Amino acid sequence: MITVDLSQRNKQNVKRIIAENIGLPEKKIFGIDIAPGISGIVFEDRVGDHLIRYKVAIEKYPKGLAMFFRSVSNSFLVLLPYADIVSVSFHKDEDMISESTVSWFRMVRKLGINYDKAKKFILESEKQIVHLSRLSITTKENVTFELIATSLSQQKAETFLNSISSEVQVSIQYKEFRII
Repeated sequence: MITVDLSQRNKQNVKRIIAENIGLPEKKIFGIDIAPGISGIVFEDRVGDHLIRYKVAIEKYPKGLAMFFRSVSNSFLVLLPYADIVSVSFHKDEDMISESTVSWFRMVRKLGINYDKAKKFILESEKQIVHLSRLSITTKENVTFELIATSLSQQKAETFLNSISSEVQVSIQYKEFRII
């Protein structure tokens, strides 16, 4: 695992560090390197009494993952070679929604809208227990990154995680909802 402070590096220097440690992207569009990735993820770091929220983007490279962390005051990169990753899991527990006579959520679901989009229509009076999706990455150094998926859909997460190296153990357990 390599950590790079992005405020102290220029773009070419960061590109060189990525290339040396986890390779260059496999895809180019108009001569520009494009690494497939996901975003819509948050990392919460508690420092004393303060909670710092970082927006996170994860990109896939030939020999590892690059995790870009950005907050109001900090920006850094964590490079995780596949050989250093023990497991990656994406999980969400079942949401509990109470039965209601009038429900925008049920109407949207009947139209065939997937749960990730339809859950935005759940009324506060219907919500009993709502769980957030979580992405966990555990390394051989026994470091676990617990990330919260704020706007990352299950389908996009599943597609991305299933495309990473076969060396990495990937687990996906996503439970949508139950009406009580």
